[in-house]
Amino acid sequence: MLGSAPWTDALVELDRVRGCEPVTFEANDPKAQLRLVTERLGQLGYPFEPDDGHGSVTNSGLALRVTVCRLAQGSQFTAPEAWRAYDLVRQLLDALGDSEGAVAASTGQAALVELASEQEGLTLDEIRGPELVNLPAKPRSKRKEPDQPVVPASEVWDLPFDSLKRLIGRRRPAFEPWVAVPVGQPDQLSRTDQPAVRDQIRALALEIAKFEGPIHVHRLATLIAHSFGVPRLFPKRSVDITDQILLTQGLEVDVDDFIWPFAVDRVGWRQFRPNDSTVDRPAWAISPVEIANAAEFWLERSVGGSDLEGTILRTFGQHRASRDNRRHIRLSIQDLALAHA
Repeated sequence: MLGSAPWTDALVELDRVRGCEPVTFEANDPKAQLRLVTERLGQLGYPFEPDDGHGSVTNSGLALRVTVCRLAQGSQFTAPEAWRAYDLVRQLLDALGDSEGAVAASTGQAALVELASEQEGLTLDEIRGPELVNLPAKPRSKRKEPDQPVVPASEVWDLPFDSLKRLIGRRRPAFEPWVAVPVGQPDQLSRTDQPAVRDQIRALALEIAKFEGPIHVHRLATLIAHSFGVPRLFPKRSVDITDQILLTQGLEVDVDDFIWPFAVDRVGWRQFRPNDSTVDRPAWAISPVEIANAAEFWLERSVGGSDLEGTILRTFGQHRASRDNRRHIRLSIQDLALAHA
């Protein structure tokens, strides 16, 4: 797939085109390995995902990213959480075709059951814990959709980098939405005073922000709630989750309430992530910094005036030139003008 190049080079290039700070990846680091199987690798797409349409590698891999993040933070796992971690490993290895590894994960699961039964007196049902809530697919909006999807102009995909090894191509990365993976029960979100719940929320916040950031704090809180089986956020619950987001190490918030992972230099970030209208990302959820970066891209290509607003809306798949959408775009462009004043 990558010829003679180390597979970690693909992540290095991916981070570079995303505008992330350069880091060195170790081949035996599970965090790097999970990134490789859960993120789009440029023109290679998702090379580890089976063609069955179930997203089994991505779903189990994203859930494992949260689990590994919790482990890195020193979080204590309950027996059901440990049992689920083993099960996620088994699912991922099975989806990747590693039957030997999947059997080893099942063996570890069986050993956990025996240990928890002997030391804590737990039954198998207690060790497994309650079944996690998996939210159904989001219903389609009732608003009128265009006959054809709104797609960005072809020019936005060209990248200026000449020094890339081109392991993953030279196409600008599109915006990729996080896929909600179940990690807990709805009632847990009312117990954010408990360390295990706090750790789970913060691990989710960090992984989602790394995946989607910059991301609006309300969108981030909503995605976290989805992982606990909660489809809608009420004010009290939203505040509780937001408080945990703002306390998460490795994240920072800007004046527009967008969350940035430390890996991205928000002062020097010059990237933007186009998407078409099939992607669920409303205009308010797009950072003014990202919109300003897109505006600068088009201004360099002599697109201006009212054409600029329309072109930016199209760049982010927005087919409704509503007053709020245009106002958000206009204010972001003004921020760009002030930055260059």
